[in-house]
Amino acid sequence: DRSNEWRVDTNEYAMAGNNALSEEEKTFIDNKLRERFELKILYKYEDADAIRDGLKEKFGVQVDDRTKEWFVDAQLMVGAGVAVSEDDGEVGIVAEEGDIALVA
Repeated sequence: DRSNEWRVDTNEYAMAGNNALSEEEKTFIDNKLRERFELKILYKYEDADAIRDGLKEKFGVQVDDRTKEWFVDAQLMVGAGVAVSEDDGEVGIVAEEGDIALVA
C-alpha cells in the first residue's frame, strides 16, 4: 500500500486456506516467494512479477503482498482448464467442492 499504513515487511509468506498441494510443492512456492521478495527489494520488478505469474499459472496461487499471504484460487485453476486427462492419465489439479485437489 502506497501510504505505508499497513505492511508486513518480511520475506516469510503464510499459506492461507486449504489446498491439496504436496509438501514439496508448498516448499517450492515458499522458496519462490522469498526469492520474489528479494527481487522486489532490488527493484527487479519484472523478474518478481514473472515469479508471481509463474506460480499463478502453474499452481493457481494468488499472492497478497500486503499481508504476506498466499492461497490457491480454485477459480483460476478451473478457468485455466487445468484438469486430469482421461486419455493419458496425466496428473492435474481440479476443483473439488471448492478446494483444490491433486488427482492421479
